[in-house]
Amino acid sequence: MSESLVDDYAANRAILTVRREHLLKLIWRSQFNCNRAMAVKDFADWLADFQSDSSVQQERLIRRAERTFKEIKGNKKKILVKGPLVLKVLKKIAT
Repeated sequence: MSESLVDDYAANRAILTVRREHLLKLIWRSQFNCNRAMAVKDFADWLADFQSDSSVQQERLIRRAERTFKEIKGNKKKILVKGPLVLKVLKKIAT
């Protein structure tokens, strides 16, 4: 995993601005669980993309994942991250 979420954050801000100006209308929303598998080195990068006031907890979680990876034998070790994904469909309002 090498992509950054910087563009995603910018897109989210742009959509929020347009919705506040009533130029887009929500027509459909769905939420479902999303699973993502990654190596431990990618986990730290992925976690860093999320804005958090608790960098201490993030560091602790990263160290715990690294320790656990060292204890497990084999070379195909992955971390599975599970979380909700919210999908929204917006429609442009005619002006």
